[in-house]
Amino acid sequence: MFVRNNLHLKAEILGLQRTETYEIPLPAIREALVNVMVHRDYSNFGRDIKTGGGRWCSRGLSDS
Repeated sequence: MFVRNNLHLKAEILGLQRTETYEIPLPAIREALVNVMVHRDYSNFGRDIKTGGGRWCSRGLSDS
């Protein structure tokens, strides 16, 4: 997982055991990713997606 590979780990040694914890708890990251997917705005009210060769709008390709 990309997120897990890019988080810093904190290691603590207590007695003979080493414990590692992520800088951000994994449940918090899971919640953030779920919120991104659930609350994503799929609407495109009148906004055009511009490309190098013209504009793409809901009606199709236009030359302007």
